[in-house]
Amino acid sequence: MECQLGCMTIPYRHFTLQEAFAGIAAAGFKYVCPGPHHFGRGPDEPEISAEKVDELNKLAEEHGLKIVMIFGCRGPLKSLHDVQTYKQDVDVCAALGAPYLLTMGPWAYAEGIIRRKPDEEWNADVEAYYRWMKPVAQYAGEKGVTILIKPHANVCAHASLCVQTIQAIGSPHVRICYDGGNVHFYEGIDPHIDLSLCADYVRALVVKNHRGGRGVRDFPPPAEGDVDHARLLRILSEHNFSGPVVVERLGDLEELAAINEEAKKAFRYLTEILGSLS
Repeated sequence: MECQLGCMTIPYRHFTLQEAFAGIAAAGFKYVCPGPHHFGRGPDEPEISAEKVDELNKLAEEHGLKIVMIFGCRGPLKSLHDVQTYKQDVDVCAALGAPYLLTMGPWAYAEGIIRRKPDEEWNADVEAYYRWMKPVAQYAGEKGVTILIKPHANVCAHASLCVQTIQAIGSPHVRICYDGGNVHFYEGIDPHIDLSLCADYVRALVVKNHRGGRGVRDFPPPAEGDVDHARLLRILSEHNFSGPVVVERLGDLEELAAINEEAKKAFRYLTEILGSLS
């Protein structure tokens, strides 16, 4: 199984991109995904500039890193304006040479993760998402980019909904970035069972652990918690997976030195897992 071990910059959200890239590279990772605090934006924020793209390319090259995907639009997709915003993120991916655009889709709740949106509102959100994602997916294919939908209490909250969404959009340029930590936290679903239901569509895996029941905000380092990434990767290996395996969280740390040390542990942890599967 060929995997590209990487890390998001989310653990470094209180630090500069330079510090994030330096820590990720020093840990041993060769791939990186700029997180929303450094690079991603909502649909109402300004277009990402060519200067910012150049900065990221140069910074990645300086640290021997490859930008494997970016965190793109996370808001709803309800209009032609939103389509243009998503297309701009596709263009950024293409300019960075990043094959994947990570997105989320519409949020299912009206209050926290307690009260869901009324059925009429939610069904309208989903139908709009299906409709408008089709031209985005076509555009992504033309640019050599694959859009990855990520479980996040949304239109693709767990495996069955991910498959349903992909089939409704009907494009080979929309696939899944599976996140076992989110499935466990937001849905209270066992990701080790859930993943098998969508594994054929998975093109990337987010490494995020979670501990406790649904809604318990406890996200420990990757080697701790209720999510066994060795089991998840074993399932993916049985489905001929090949793609990015990207760390999103390293625990709730604030000191740069502590984050860097945890990043090194995460790299060793994942390297050992992949070595056992080869």
